[in-house]
Amino acid sequence: TAEDGTFSGVWTAEPRPSGGSWDFYAVFEGGEGLQKSRSETHSVSVAAGASAQPAAPRATGLYLEPLPLSAAPGAIVEIYGWLEDDSGFAVPHATVYVKDDVDLGRDRTVAVLTTAEDGTFSGVWTAEPRPSGGSWDFYAVFKGGEGLQKSRSHTHSVTVEAAARPLPTRLSLDAVPAAVREGQAVAFEGALSSGDGPVAGALVEIKDDDALRPDDTLATAWTGTDGRFAAAWTAKQGLIETELEVYAEYDGDGAYGPSSTPRQSIEVLSAAAPEPTSISLDAPPGSVYVGDEIVFAGLLLSGDEPLAGAHVGIYEDDPLSPDQHIGRGLTDGDGRFAVPWTASAGLIETDFDIYAEFGGGGGHAKSQTRRHEVSVLRYGGDIRLDPLPRDVVAGDMVVFRGSLELDMNSPLGARVYIMDEDQLNPDDLLATAYVEADGRFAANWFAYKIDADSVADVYAVFEGGSRFYRQTTCDEGPTFDFGGLCTSTVPLTVQGATGGSPAGGGRPAGEPAYIEMFYSMDIDGPPRVAIVPSPDQPTISMRYIAPAQEGILMWTSSMERRYGGDWSVAFAVVEPGAAFFDERPDVVMNLVSADGDAGCLDEYAGWAMIYREPIRPVQTTICITGRGGAVPAAAAASTAAHEFIHAVGLGHAFNKAGDMMCSVEDGRPTCPNLDSRAGIPSDLDAAAVASMYGTDGFAAPNNPVQYESRLYDGEPPAGADRAGDPAPPAPAGADAAAIPGWIKASAGWWSDGLISDEEFARGIGYLIQSGIVSVAPGGAGGADAGASGGGGGSPSIPEWIKASAGWWADGLISDEEFARGIGHLVSTGVILA
Repeated sequence: TAEDGTFSGVWTAEPRPSGGSWDFYAVFEGGEGLQKSRSETHSVSVAAGASAQPAAPRATGLYLEPLPLSAAPGAIVEIYGWLEDDSGFAVPHATVYVKDDVDLGRDRTVAVLTTAEDGTFSGVWTAEPRPSGGSWDFYAVFKGGEGLQKSRSHTHSVTVEAAARPLPTRLSLDAVPAAVREGQAVAFEGALSSGDGPVAGALVEIKDDDALRPDDTLATAWTGTDGRFAAAWTAKQGLIETELEVYAEYDGDGAYGPSSTPRQSIEVLSAAAPEPTSISLDAPPGSVYVGDEIVFAGLLLSGDEPLAGAHVGIYEDDPLSPDQHIGRGLTDGDGRFAVPWTASAGLIETDFDIYAEFGGGGGHAKSQTRRHEVSVLRYGGDIRLDPLPRDVVAGDMVVFRGSLELDMNSPLGARVYIMDEDQLNPDDLLATAYVEADGRFAANWFAYKIDADSVADVYAVFEGGSRFYRQTTCDEGPTFDFGGLCTSTVPLTVQGATGGSPAGGGRPAGEPAYIEMFYSMDIDGPPRVAIVPSPDQPTISMRYIAPAQEGILMWTSSMERRYGGDWSVAFAVVEPGAAFFDERPDVVMNLVSADGDAGCLDEYAGWAMIYREPIRPVQTTICITGRGGAVPAAAAASTAAHEFIHAVGLGHAFNKAGDMMCSVEDGRPTCPNLDSRAGIPSDLDAAAVASMYGTDGFAAPNNPVQYESRLYDGEPPAGADRAGDPAPPAPAGADAAAIPGWIKASAGWWSDGLISDEEFARGIGYLIQSGIVSVAPGGAGGADAGASGGGGGSPSIPEWIKASAGWWADGLISDEEFARGIGHLVSTGVILA
């Protein structure tokens, strides 16, 4: 069973040997405090006799990322790769073996890995010298299964140098006193060296040799640049013994070997009666703000003489729990101490009762000061929400605007939550706003039925954190961290049902498959995505941060695998208690737990705000719970991928069965087979994103996109203009053909026999369609390329072409030569378009 209790498997149907139907049931044998249970029985009949021939197993491609050429012994080497079928779709839950290619003998398996939902696999290997010498030659292999052929990756060599033998060391311990009194400070000093001089930065332990039990560690110290060490110990008698056998020990490391010193005896005598002490604390300020630094100063005396080198602690007197330790310092030669403290607030109390304490020792008695009251204040402020409409229609965009003022602080970057107040369960998160330097904030929301009564009780809240009081628009004045009564919310009635997502509208009948594009963000680098757990349910929503990131990163791996470029995303996870964004996000992804309210998982799994002029940061919502309970992590990741790419401007797919970007608009599905949507982007999805942002990644310049333009999966219908292509042709006068890196990689795989002629021919079709390869007039010029060949059999491309593709992949011929050669072959009919 998985984390959510579900289980799954497959069975290949065959007639029952004894005849009749198969009667299947599931049984749990019990264990760990759980009783045994059995499911109901389901019967399956399998007709005997001739059956259709099973489909031929599909080819697969197995790719292993390059490994470092060399590694030090003990280094952690990361293993990463992916497995896909002949259509470029990921193969999840497959077993991949990472092996070392042995010249004579059986190859050694170093890791057994399982592919994730996106077909990737990863693991680690701890580097060690190869027993037989030479380099490790790693490759990955998939043994096939479930209609998939076996495949093997390229081999990558890693050399691990043999570890050098540690150098011998010599450890010395200076003479120790023969006898000390209990409570007296004892200094242990010595040196560590090797044949090439002092050993610096080494940990030395001072121990007591005990024949009856493990040796006690009395003190530790680090050696300096001269190899010397010094450790302090306050003498204390053992439970039985009063004479200790003391020695120093160094355990060694990879460069230096261990060593220890001879034993020396110390007798610990009973302590004399302690001398009385008195301690005073200078009056601290009566009030400070959180974050202010103050210094607690005072004087420690023994009789009338100052007591030097003594430890003094500063504490806050708490009658309901152990006193809080604030800081510690040492007295100087005049008996004075000064302990700095950066003021921090308590959960409820603001008035702290501060005192200083000398804990005694060294023949001196313990003493305390009287209490001093210090008020620790947070910064206040005021938050307001602009007037809202009293009712809206489901599907409308609602913009929440308001202002935040903070006493003696700039509100720039403050995080304001727009919430729906619920009396009986945690409040629902509607949107998360970024506050400008002038205190203004705005966040948009896609109106939907948030509560069973279709009324959202809206308020805005600045949670404050450690330095600021919590401010809401539904309470008078600041509240404690756990909230106030919140009696002044704004009721907002949502009329009607949502009818789907906010992007676009409806599925046009009779049109070919296409995807809509709305805008490309004006960004120059990785988009910043702030993942915001619901503030009233951080425990459950924090669990979905990693799945949300994984879903978004599907686009990174998908785009970089197809086009190259930098498609990385900068994440900013909003931690509980943090009141400010580090930077302005481009996209906010709200993780919403609806707690049984209507809407989440009833009418949508997530949504993103797509409008002609997007309000930044663009708001998105991911449902993580609903009436049916928690969402599986894989489903949340797929929703996050879908909504993230909406936020950066991509719309829905239409008339393309099972595409990840299909959805429901105006109450109707945009594609057939909506319930079996793919969990990863398709070629059409990726091509549309490349049309919006170019093939270099998210870095500027990005391509201007006409609002609600379309990219068709193939030729557009008559009268329609193609909205854009995955990669525009190289500009006039360019020095080199702009051939994407993924095609060069495909050429190498094709030359090595890892992908079929048909797969590589599709890549050639892309070069022709995008204008990178020119076809002479009169040559074939369709949208897709295929290998020439007579009849209806499999296409066959001449072997000399495959050889030249391998030369190009290895850099032996230029991009221009390869492009000209392919253009000639298409024009002359060797390759048909």
